[in-house]
Amino acid sequence: MTQDAEAVDFWKTSVQKNIEEMKGDIRLLQDKTLLQDQIIQNIQGDLKKIKEDTK
Repeated sequence: MTQDAEAVDFWKTSVQKNIEEMKGDIRLLQDKTLLQDQIIQNIQGDLKKIKEDTK
């Protein structure tokens, strides 16, 4: 294999690794966003109950 081909293979491997890491990071962020949305909905529900109780 030529030096240029080896450099391209190294670059390709590096880019693929970075893409896989980014996919993992994106999945974690999606999971955190879903959890935060659920927490917000729970808080909103609690606030509605408090508001109704204080009428």
